[in-house]
Amino acid sequence: MKKNIIRIVLTVVIAFLVFYITLPAINIHSLGFWAFLFFIFFVFWITGILDFHVNNRIRVDKKMFYALLGVGGVFLILMIINIINSPIFNAKSYYKRISIEEDTNFLEDVKQVNFDSLPLLDKESSQKLGDRVMGGMKELVSQFEVSDLYTQINYKNEIVRVTPLEYANALKWFTNHKEGTKGYITVNSVDGEAKLVKLEKGMKYIPSALFNENLYRYLRFKYPTEIFGQENFELDNEGNPYWIIPTIKYTGIGLKREISGAIILNPATGKSKKYDVSDIPTWVDHVYSPNLIIEQVDDWGQYKNGFFNSIFSQKNVVSTTEGYNYLLMDDDVYLYTGITSVNNDESNLGFILTNMRTKETNFYSIAGAEEY
Repeated sequence: MKKNIIRIVLTVVIAFLVFYITLPAINIHSLGFWAFLFFIFFVFWITGILDFHVNNRIRVDKKMFYALLGVGGVFLILMIINIINSPIFNAKSYYKRISIEEDTNFLEDVKQVNFDSLPLLDKESSQKLGDRVMGGMKELVSQFEVSDLYTQINYKNEIVRVTPLEYANALKWFTNHKEGTKGYITVNSVDGEAKLVKLEKGMKYIPSALFNENLYRYLRFKYPTEIFGQENFELDNEGNPYWIIPTIKYTGIGLKREISGAIILNPATGKSKKYDVSDIPTWVDHVYSPNLIIEQVDDWGQYKNGFFNSIFSQKNVVSTTEGYNYLLMDDDVYLYTGITSVNNDESNLGFILTNMRTKETNFYSIAGAEEY
C-alpha cells in the first residue's frame, strides 16, 4: 500500500512539472493532450512494472502489462479515427474548408492601387531598422531586446510592422518584471520610419517572462481547454498594445484545423476576453495565419474532384504559388498569392485575396507570369 502511494505521488509531481513546462491543452482533439496522457501513464508504468526481489529477479506486473496493451489499443483507435477523417474518405469536407467566391470582377472589387502606399519593406528589413532604433536607447538596450514578431498591421491607415520589447534574459526579468517591458517598436512598411513607443504602464505578460507571467503559461491556466494558434502583437486605434491569440478547433486529433475565435489580452494588466470568430473587433487585423489560409486554399484546389483525382488524373487541380504578401484595403489587411496549375507550367491562372480577420476570400481569374 505504501509503495503504491509513493508511486502515485511521484507520478502526480512529475505530471504537474511536465504540464507546467509543456502546457498542453486539456482537449481530446489536441495531439499534445494525448502525448501528455501517454507520458504520464508511462511514468506510472515504469515505476511499477519492475519489481526487484532479493535474488534480483525481475517480475513483470501482469495488470500493468495488460494496461499497457490497453494504451496501445487507445493509440490504435485514435489512428483509425484520423484515417476516417482524412482526405481519403472526406475529400469534399477538405475542399469546403474555405469558401472562395469565384464569380468576381477585379476592376469592380479592387480599387486602383496607390503605389505610394505599397509595403516595400519585408520583415527582415524591418528587423534591421527596429534593432537600429533600439541600439540608440542606451537606458533600455542593456535590459531589453526587440522581439522578432513584427506583425504587419493597418494602423491609422498606414501599413506598419509592430513588435514588443522582450526581457534580454532571465536575470533581466527578475530585475524588471515588476514594471514590465517599457514599450514597442513600429516600422512603417512604406517609408521605413521606425519608432520606439514608450508606455506609461509596462507589459508584464510576454513570451520571455518567467513563471506565471509567461504569456503562454498565463493563457493556459486561464483557458485550460483552448488550443492556441500563433499569437500576434497588434495595436488598437489608440495605440494600445494587445496580444491576439486565435483559438483552434480540430476534426479528429489534430486534423483539419479551423479558427473558432480569438482571445484578446492586454499585456500590461492581464485582462482578456474570448471572442467568437464572427464578433472579433474590426481593429484586429490578424486572426487567420498565412500558413492556415494557404493550407486551406491548397485543399480547395486539390480535392474539388475527390482524393484520387488529386493524385492520378489531377483534373482541375490547382495550388497556391510560392510566396505571398499583404495588401491594405478598406481598413483591413488582405493576403494575396497566386493560383497555378499543379503541372508547374510557370504561369498563374489568377490570384486570391483573403481578409486576414474574416477569412472572406475572392479568386480573380487573371492569367500572368509566376509571381515569385
